[in-house]
Amino acid sequence: MPLFHLTYSLLDASRTECIHKFGSMTADDDRVDMGDAVTMIGRWSTVGQATGHCICEAANAVALNHWLVKWMSMVTITATPVVDDNDAREIIMGETPSFMVSTYGDTVPSASAPAGNLYLIEYRFFDDSREEGLRTFAALPPEEWTYGNTLLGRWHDLGTGSGIAVCASDSSVDLQRWMHAWMHLCDCKVTPVVTDAEFRENVLATCPPLDAEDEDADDADDEDAEATDPAVPSLTPPPPNRRRSSGWLAYLLGS
Repeated sequence: MPLFHLTYSLLDASRTECIHKFGSMTADDDRVDMGDAVTMIGRWSTVGQATGHCICEAANAVALNHWLVKWMSMVTITATPVVDDNDAREIIMGETPSFMVSTYGDTVPSASAPAGNLYLIEYRFFDDSREEGLRTFAALPPEEWTYGNTLLGRWHDLGTGSGIAVCASDSSVDLQRWMHAWMHLCDCKVTPVVTDAEFRENVLATCPPLDAEDEDADDADDEDAEATDPAVPSLTPPPPNRRRSSGWLAYLLGS
């Protein structure tokens, strides 16, 4: 099935609603939400920015958009067709690669980082280095040197010379060593991310239920209404620098 890279950004006006809706879902809810024609490969959120990335397979564009339309009122989503390492190497080299990287399966979407923190890398080759960069990637050996970081998945948009990778790392120094090795060919942006399970755990632990927020808002509205209701006498005296009127005094004494 075609492979897609989705980027998403929560709309400010719907951020709270979206966080509560997504945060309360389970993996089973995700499968129902996507439908039978879409398969999740991985989804990673940058919580502070209310953004994230997703890799999925879809039977066709209609099936993909059938899923995405359910979220369009709360999230802006872009979709780009991509290929994994194996297909990218075959396209670049013009022949079947001498080796194939193992499929990532359920490791990427469901598990926490196996060796520390989880990071998402966005890369884009420089215009004058795009061909060199792609061929350098295609020529990487089976045991690619990642400077102590654990590569979990990588997907490419060959038309723009860009893509994303997901890795686990215990060290920001190791991450920067890896990025430094490619700096003459491309820009790399590294962002710490969380999986769906980690995101939802944080939401349930730190965010009050939406119903509770609504009740608090209703109580505040009731208090405001009582404070401004002319039928409820106010015993708050006027400011000391303001002369009391006889009308106010008569109202207070009930005469």
